[in-house]
Amino acid sequence: MPDAQLELVEVAQAAGVRATFAGSGGAVVGTVNGEEQLEALRDAYADVGADVLAVEPGTAGPADEHDAGPSDNVVALDRRPR
Repeated sequence: MPDAQLELVEVAQAAGVRATFAGSGGAVVGTVNGEEQLEALRDAYADVGADVLAVEPGTAGPADEHDAGPSDNVVALDRRPR
């Protein structure tokens, strides 16, 4: 496993987010519990050059476009090119 992929999981786990590999070769998926944890994850990923895309299960778009509950965000984490 490339170090960059391991780093994405380790950063998420350090922020308290359950994360695993997505199988795409450059992203991981995880779940967050509320907006505070989501913002902490965004900050941690920004520090390593990665993005966070929060989506609500059962919808076709980002969680910001829907009324997501505090623990139903699924997060796709993708590394930015450096």
